[in-house]
Amino acid sequence: MNSFILRFNASSLALHPLVLAFAALALTLLFLPNVLQHGFMEISPRSETSDEVDAGLQRAALLAISGHEGTVIVMEAQTGRIRAMVNPRMATEQAFAPGSTIKPFATLAALRSGVINEKSRLLCRETYRRGDFEIKCSHAKEQPPLSPRQALAYSCNYFFGELGERLSAEKFARTLTSFGFGEPTGIGSNEARGVVPRGPSAVSNTLGEGDSLQVTPMQLITAYAALVNGGHLNWPQQASAFRFIPKERARIDIAADHRQVLIDGMRGAIEYGTAEKSGLGSLPLNILGKTGTSTANDSAQTQGWFVGLATDQDAPNVMTPESVKLVVLVFFKHSHGAESAVASRVVFEEFARLGSRGDKEARGPVNTEQVDASARLANIRMPVRVHLARENVTRTMSLEDYVLGVVSAEGSVENELESLKALAIASRTYALRNLYRHRGDDYDFCTLTHCQRYFAIGREGARDAVVRAVDETAGEILRDSDSQIVESYFSASCGGMTANIQTLWGVAPKSYLRGTRDDNCRDRPNSSWTDVISAESLAAALSSDPRSDVGPALNSVRLLKRDSTGRAELIEVSGARRHTLRGWDFKIIVGRALGWHLLKSSRFEVSREGANYIFHGSGFGHGLGLCQEGAHVMAANGIGYRQILARYFPGTTLRKEDLVRDKSRTQI
Repeated sequence: MNSFILRFNASSLALHPLVLAFAALALTLLFLPNVLQHGFMEISPRSETSDEVDAGLQRAALLAISGHEGTVIVMEAQTGRIRAMVNPRMATEQAFAPGSTIKPFATLAALRSGVINEKSRLLCRETYRRGDFEIKCSHAKEQPPLSPRQALAYSCNYFFGELGERLSAEKFARTLTSFGFGEPTGIGSNEARGVVPRGPSAVSNTLGEGDSLQVTPMQLITAYAALVNGGHLNWPQQASAFRFIPKERARIDIAADHRQVLIDGMRGAIEYGTAEKSGLGSLPLNILGKTGTSTANDSAQTQGWFVGLATDQDAPNVMTPESVKLVVLVFFKHSHGAESAVASRVVFEEFARLGSRGDKEARGPVNTEQVDASARLANIRMPVRVHLARENVTRTMSLEDYVLGVVSAEGSVENELESLKALAIASRTYALRNLYRHRGDDYDFCTLTHCQRYFAIGREGARDAVVRAVDETAGEILRDSDSQIVESYFSASCGGMTANIQTLWGVAPKSYLRGTRDDNCRDRPNSSWTDVISAESLAAALSSDPRSDVGPALNSVRLLKRDSTGRAELIEVSGARRHTLRGWDFKIIVGRALGWHLLKSSRFEVSREGANYIFHGSGFGHGLGLCQEGAHVMAANGIGYRQILARYFPGTTLRKEDLVRDKSRTQI
């Protein structure tokens, strides 16, 4: 039918009614599948756009697998359409131990059977032993008793070992079978079936180890899609987006509260758990995922898994079944799950850059960010929950009391009222923008730099200037030209030029965070600094992260690219292995290993002198948005907080919102 062409003119239509009738029949047959599927005729004028995006995702998948033996699969979460795939034979024809990627399914089976609930807690003993079987936990020691969400995020082997002792083998197998494990997915003629455990319970199964539980990468990605998309287990299909018709294999009933535990746990893996170092949490997407490291069947070598799921950048923070767009699976032999998570980033970056463009153009503009902002303002009348990290307790308070604690901490040495007012508004705006930051942990904000530093000081203990700054700006926040709540970052010192968020973190650009010259902080304490780090220490620091691990010896550190704000955008490190990473990631990796007093910012130059590397830099912190040292100088020169904010967030508008302060709910 595609090769059939009708050629006629206006006069022929009048003379040949049979031609017209035949043409109508041909068009009806051509679009009949759409009519039957959707109840109306639908032509996709944007299919070529989706195909272009798929081509970009395929290129990104090839880049992700570079240098590894493995497979990468990119799937449309709602339909099962495969948008990219590298090494399809390994994806479908071989089965492997899934490692910790099986833990969400073990959690679901345990929740369904009542073995645990969302409020269950278990103290990790670091090493799980049962008979001859022994496995250690890789997460930080001295954790408080873990909830199921946190156990998933940290992939706690002790938690899931204990879970395996109590979980019925039959119920676990039933859950696995319902998600398609143990059966071909229907995509290839030589597919491996995999193995679902039968018979007596084996603790190793809930940990994804051993040969009694084996899955193909294709089985795993389709199961994960069903886990979050509302229970739709689809047959995977390789096809163009044009006239694509999904084929549902089964409908799985997943209770909403059970699904939320899994969502929160996998989001935690990205934010603070096993995939934290991947950098996925900094992308302009709502990403959750699960890492896994298992032992190969035929050797002591490990193999690394990662499955990540994402909405597009326009979706609300709350991940509904309908909002999940993309599933990415990365499987590497002779690797670890954390490395697979890092590799997936290039695929998600491509999706963030242009991935959902075709979908948006087809359905028309939808301003979901505005809806989300409105929801935040409605919800902010309720108290916020703040987790005090050092005390390990969570307290409930009003938004304004939270802002008071943040300004007390972040502005502890500031004595200029107008500068404190600017900080209060930046903090309040940031809080509204990030209200759901710790949703999976049953609180809104932590007191670490991950959110905003906070002192539980109360109004009576706070400095008068801080109380005035918060009270006199109550309800004031920043909005951009589209009336969206601003991403109001602030740092100690920009070093003479504020940062560009796109080149700093590789995320979607913001007009008010593109970098601007700032002469106000040039003579301040952090206007220049020098750090000397031995090559041996620097190599050890870089080895702590798979993105930068060059081996035992570091041969060179080269600044490949500097952005327009003077910050290191790309850095190459080489030894036995060579890596290229963002300048900010380099700064974080070194700081995490050697101390945050080193490499105060990514605005530096580097050279080698003998056995040492010399870093000359300026600024303190990421440098985005409000520069606190610069704001101090402006305030000291008589400039008001409105002008200060306009200086550091150009093009934004200061608005006073109706944010009611509810003192009756405050608990300090």
